[in-house]
Amino acid sequence: MKAKMGNRATLLMLVLVLCYGMAKAMAVSFAEEEDFGREKEERKEREQRRSEREEGEEETDDRFLLQDSKSVMRTEAGEMRVIKSLGGKIWDRPLHIGFITMEPQTLFIPQYLDSSLMIFIRRGEAKIGLIYKDELGERRLKTGDLYRIPAGSAFYLVNTAEGQRLHIICSIDPSESLGIGTFQV
Repeated sequence: MKAKMGNRATLLMLVLVLCYGMAKAMAVSFAEEEDFGREKEERKEREQRRSEREEGEEETDDRFLLQDSKSVMRTEAGEMRVIKSLGGKIWDRPLHIGFITMEPQTLFIPQYLDSSLMIFIRRGEAKIGLIYKDELGERRLKTGDLYRIPAGSAFYLVNTAEGQRLHIICSIDPSESLGIGTFQV
């Protein structure tokens, strides 16, 4: 029994070290200049839309158009974008909506969450693995499936579909988080 617990603890430690190392490697290799340029362009576009509205053009309610999303991660294998809720808050913290797009046969590297995450498979098939309370579990998901990842879990996603992009919509509830930030590196 002790050997089994030791193996689980070793596996958990290995996954956490892998997550930390990959997160640091991605943070270092991410081109900050591109991020700054993109944010500058997005800010310019928002200011232009605002000035057009002020000049008397038809005013639209942009709250539901999801125009202010922020790219958290983008590679050849896929992208993750996050949108913070505008006004609605749950337990004095905003609820975030995330969009994950993954190319066929790709891996979303293991991540640790201090927030609850609801995953909805919009299109495609995926295998999800997570470690929660020293237990490793895997499940296959298909279009239309909904899956909850509890706060305090490490998880990974694999796009298992042949020749089909995986599209995921997720709800990130930071009410259980440490309050440091939505995504911690």
